[in-house]
Amino acid sequence: MKFTILLALGLVLVMPLQAGNKQAGAKNKPKQSKAQVFKKKDNNGDGFLSLEEFTAGTKKSAKSAARFAKLDKNSDGKLSLAEFKDKGGKGGKQGKKGKKGKKAKAAASPSSN
Repeated sequence: MKFTILLALGLVLVMPLQAGNKQAGAKNKPKQSKAQVFKKKDNNGDGFLSLEEFTAGTKKSAKSAARFAKLDKNSDGKLSLAEFKDKGGKGGKQGKKGKKGKKAKAAASPSSN
């Protein structure tokens, strides 16, 4: 009887730890590179992503279509790997370097008093 109670108590204490390990394992999944994602999405293997290939499997197709248009720098209706890798798109957000550069320029410019 005591053994059964101790076994049940042990299981109650161990089960949440095991569940936490499964969740932690999912977080350790290696992140795919942009080139790998691009290749996976390029269904016809032509080296470009069409709007249909880019938005396939996404829930927010309007946002994806807008993102596609932003990344399509030459407006040819398809994304090259270089365009796909670009974070900003047409006049989009700048990376951290761009922001620092603007701040550094503003700080270096003489102020008129």
